Amino acid sequence: MGFLFGIFIYFYFLLIIPYIVCSIIVNMQLRYIQSLLLRNSGFSIFELSVVLVVVAAISGISLTAGKTTMDVSDIRNTKTKLGLIKESLNLYKNKHGLYPCPAIATETKADANYGKEEVDCTSVNSHITGAVPFKTLGMNEDSSYDSWNNKIAYTVDIAFTEISPSTQGRISIQDRGGSEITASPIFGKATFALISYGPNSNGAYSRTGTINNACDNNLSDSENCDNDGTFMDARTTSGDITANFNDDLISWETENHIPPAPPASALPDERLAVGLGHACIIANDAEDGEIWCWGYNASGQTGGGDYDLVEYAPVKAIGISNVTQLHAGGAHTCALKTDTSVWCWGANQYGQSGLGAAMARIHSPTAVPGMTGVAKIFGGHWATCALKIDGSVWCWGIGLDGIRPKAWTALYTPTLLAAVTDAKTIAMGWYHFCYTKNADGSVWCWGDNQYGQMGNAMNPVEPVPVQISGLSNVTGLTAGSGHVCALKNDNTVECWGRGIDGELGNGANNNETAPVTVTGLGDAVKISAYSTHTCATRQDSSAVCWGAGDFGMLGNGDIVSQNTPVPVAGLVGLNQVKAGAWSTCAEKADDTFWCWGGGMFAKLGDGDTDDELTPVQVQGLP
Repeated sequence: MGFLFGIFIYFYFLLIIPYIVCSIIVNMQLRYIQSLLLRNSGFSIFELSVVLVVVAAISGISLTAGKTTMDVSDIRNTKTKLGLIKESLNLYKNKHGLYPCPAIATETKADANYGKEEVDCTSVNSHITGAVPFKTLGMNEDSSYDSWNNKIAYTVDIAFTEISPSTQGRISIQDRGGSEITASPIFGKATFALISYGPNSNGAYSRTGTINNACDNNLSDSENCDNDGTFMDARTTSGDITANFNDDLISWETENHIPPAPPASALPDERLAVGLGHACIIANDAEDGEIWCWGYNASGQTGGGDYDLVEYAPVKAIGISNVTQLHAGGAHTCALKTDTSVWCWGANQYGQSGLGAAMARIHSPTAVPGMTGVAKIFGGHWATCALKIDGSVWCWGIGLDGIRPKAWTALYTPTLLAAVTDAKTIAMGWYHFCYTKNADGSVWCWGDNQYGQMGNAMNPVEPVPVQISGLSNVTGLTAGSGHVCALKNDNTVECWGRGIDGELGNGANNNETAPVTVTGLGDAVKISAYSTHTCATRQDSSAVCWGAGDFGMLGNGDIVSQNTPVPVAGLVGLNQVKAGAWSTCAEKADDTFWCWGGGMFAKLGDGDTDDELTPVQVQGLP
């Protein structure tokens, strides 16, 4: 579609505008000629020359503008394809343990193996270049070509082992402004995958299979696959290696496929958690990963060591640091530390803090027994789950059986969920739960089905996970009190379940038993839901929200519910947005935090209990 739009714009500027301008000029000249004839006189060569020069200048400007517009569209379209390829490669890697070998670039549609991996990648330290194996990745053919009709080149380094890992540097990827966005050491064996594209056949295959300046097959330390900068592919034995935003590094993993802990100077990807009546953040690197919380504290969920009803200003959770991830639930908080252990505090009357039936509430962070070797934590209103490095999923709390109140089965200590396998990410509603699978990005749900959260209208409760039909390539998942939303690898969002307050974002206010596409949102990078509203962070670092608007939690200056996404007023440069109950908060790239919506229990962090219809900055953070 982007390509066709580019063609339209190109010819619009190239033909239509010059035609209109020339018609106007010719019409003016005809009138001028007519006036000359009426007074029985001619016109000079100079006058004719002026007309021709003007027409030529306008045509040249229109041609340049049209070409520039088309180039922008081509680049945008190709970048989208690269994102799809990257996600598909990583899904394949997660399932099979290695990236697929490239396809033979010279194959045509008549070849039986067209679009499948064919290059031999079995040799030691293989550094192999070919075409993207789109059939192997489950993609359509068009996705394997850039906007200039070149096959997108694909290079895979199956196994690379450094002789002296102690002397290795680190990978540093920078954004367009030169700011570092990731830095990790490399240990031992590493696996790499690269893609390459470019206009004018730079760094890609032509349709005839001719390679043009793409990554070669040698083991040189420096590659410049698409002529947009120097790419260091981690074959150095010392020093740092850098790739800019436009270069070709897709991903890398260490020998045991577990990324090493980030250095102390790195900030966690998700530093913000918003619950029912409280919110927490992970402080910046100067504070060594400490936690600060504010809002409702009757159960000790702010972690400051007491049970004060309300914390009007942020307080530091005592006895915990080096935190990489947070979850805030109805009245409890959990954290994942760099040593892969899980700590929880706050309400525990239903086991939601995982600390046994004897403790109804805990006023400071406490280690959850048996929860080490954890890769990520996920939480809901009443429960918490941990995805371990070995792939197992352990949960504690209530609602995990999908049974609504008065018939709860509480899990007071972490319990293995054997029915959840190959999990990548988990979304926890109030009485329903979903997860995506590593293998194909499919979505599976279990629990309460009152609003169609199971993607069907069959049973009121599904005791074991059932697959959501027609949904795959999902990269992100979130759940509210009665609905679920999924972020797909094409940056679109689909939702299902409860839609009475517009929380499905499809322009209606109906419950849906199958996924529906959120209207007008094709550039989402993160999503978050809590109760009856959902928000998304967009590629341009802005945010939109939809669903219930009570108390102003959509951030658009109103309290009216919206069944399609509306922009959050005045916020740009965002890292993430987190929905809570009747409120929402956001983290900006400048290390400030902002909240809006219901201000009860001082949960907006601005020192009072007033509702705010647009974002206000959290005060008193370190």
